[in-house]
Amino acid sequence: MKVALMVSVIFGCLLAVAQAGSGMAVEVVPSTVKPGELFELRVTMEREEFGRFELKIPGHDHLHRVAVEEVPVRLEDGRYRQQETWLLQADSSGEFVIDGGLALLETHEGIEEVKLEPIRVEVLPFATVDESSEPLEFPEEIDEVAEGGQVAWIIGGVLMALGCWWWMLKSNRTGVVEEVAGKSEMDLSPENLERLLDERDWSDEARQALSEVVYGGGKDVERVMEILRKEEAR
Repeated sequence: MKVALMVSVIFGCLLAVAQAGSGMAVEVVPSTVKPGELFELRVTMEREEFGRFELKIPGHDHLHRVAVEEVPVRLEDGRYRQQETWLLQADSSGEFVIDGGLALLETHEGIEEVKLEPIRVEVLPFATVDESSEPLEFPEEIDEVAEGGQVAWIIGGVLMALGCWWWMLKSNRTGVVEEVAGKSEMDLSPENLERLLDERDWSDEARQALSEVVYGGGKDVERVMEILRKEEAR
């Protein structure tokens, strides 16, 4: 029994080290819920070298996926970041584990399988039903000032969420350059530049410039054009 426990602990540590080396992190928020309540499974990536992941997480009999939110790869402060959030719902109480999750991590070296740590969530049972016939006391009056403060916080949170959504859309937009050095028309959309980035062995300078436009929402089109001319002349 002790040997099995020790092996399990060592294996969990190795998985944690592998995740940390790849820049991957897994989080359940909140980690404790009740049946029917929604919670989030967040998988994030943050690393200096380029990477993007695709999740492969097995289903669970008592944890059901309600929605998925994907934040694509972006370059911020010299680091590549990506996030995928699953909105889950438990249908009964108990301690549940999702094991065998994988992240297919794509880098310049190829595709690497990163094994995720077991995902644990505790679903608490509902409180015991009160069968007393005693009438309940009236609740205390709610302080109008406190209630107004809560409304202000809710409005502020909604505005912040809308601002983040608008920023994410804006950060993914790039311009279209129709001509480069008298050559045929060239579409500098993120999709075409990303394909160029993957299909050719660029210099460090060119790869950084393209990455800033594709993943970082960069707008320095003139610099990208000049670097592409240099690369084409080589």
